Amino acid sequence: MRIKKIAILIGAVSALIGNTACDHDDSDDYSKTDPRIRIMVVDGLSTTFIINDVSGEIYNYDSLAYGTNIKSLEPSFYGYDVAPVIQYQDSIGQWETFANSSDTTVKLDLTDLKIKATSTDGKNEKIYTVKLRVHKIDVNAFNWSQTGTLPVNGTVAGEKAVTLGGVQYLFYTNTTGSSYVLTSGDEGATWSSRTLDLTAPDWSTLATTASGFVVMDAAGTVYQAGTDCKFAKQATLPYTMRQPLFTLGGKFWAICSDSTGYCLCATSDSLSKLVRMGVLPSAFNVHSMVAMVAHSGTTKIGYVYSATSAGGTLWGIDANGGVMPLVQANGPLPALTAPALAVADNEVALIGGQQADGTYSSKYYSSSDAGITWTDNWHKTLPSYLGGIAGVSALQLTDGSLLLVGGRNAEGYRNTVWKATLK
Repeated sequence: MRIKKIAILIGAVSALIGNTACDHDDSDDYSKTDPRIRIMVVDGLSTTFIINDVSGEIYNYDSLAYGTNIKSLEPSFYGYDVAPVIQYQDSIGQWETFANSSDTTVKLDLTDLKIKATSTDGKNEKIYTVKLRVHKIDVNAFNWSQTGTLPVNGTVAGEKAVTLGGVQYLFYTNTTGSSYVLTSGDEGATWSSRTLDLTAPDWSTLATTASGFVVMDAAGTVYQAGTDCKFAKQATLPYTMRQPLFTLGGKFWAICSDSTGYCLCATSDSLSKLVRMGVLPSAFNVHSMVAMVAHSGTTKIGYVYSATSAGGTLWGIDANGGVMPLVQANGPLPALTAPALAVADNEVALIGGQQADGTYSSKYYSSSDAGITWTDNWHKTLPSYLGGIAGVSALQLTDGSLLLVGGRNAEGYRNTVWKATLK
């Protein structure tokens, strides 16, 4: 009895499969009469577009990125029909034939664009309206606000700002040769001023140690100070210092020279105990450098940018003195004078700078992989009210926001402090 029931069941299933196959064969004819659009894809976008046959709309659930130009996109349409005829309505209401194409020069304005799909047999049609959603706010951009004004004396001729122990310091010299330091403990909102006993310091060489500052003058003399900013001339050093760099791995690092050429030196003690860590690669440009230290994963490395006639270069220095080429000339970074190196939004950034033609850049180049690959990050380009700027100091705050302190543009020195936070 059980065997008979199983045989009947198998027979029923076989009949069902046979009927399903017949239904599928019938759908071949049906597909030639179905005008509906099944899929819309747009070249360069990974967005999934929803086809609503009831409302006659094609739209995206997740908004497209801010700045997406929906007036010039290359869509392709695919239907349930074998080969539906696709038309779009032009600006005067006429229907124009549109064919899916690999030609990327074929662009359509998808702003509320009407699309008509006609079945292969020409008997049925369906009209859709494309309604694309685009972010109205650039969530990847900074929100800029002026947080302070620098109370400088006279016309600033040279400057540099740094952060040490949670305090912001701006060192500068004016055109009369007087030098000062401004200090702020509230992220640049208010500043106090002190006169420095220094003659002709080159503030572009300023670097922080674990407990103070090192700077050189135009003649190459080295001065050192604690957080009291009382600079004292340093005795003869074991190597000729060319450019103080940064503190990394418990050591203070500097580019020096000896009879063999340029070398990398470091000390965990006084400057008089600088130790030669290695020879710099011949491609390393030791002039007009900008340096900083930033995290690379769970470790820290030093970054050194410099410009050459062929473009900008970037080098990484690890805590053991290893020197790594990250960006070579003719790479993604341009040749700039006095740009700012910074860390913001978990990225390494190169901001502003003066270009070879004398104009000031407002561009923001960023790298999310520790300086290996770079992009011209238009989301964070300096806004028009800041404009192009060079010689600005970019300071990272404990909350991850960024301060831009001072700098100059075509109109001269800017005694302002701007704070950038993510929107």
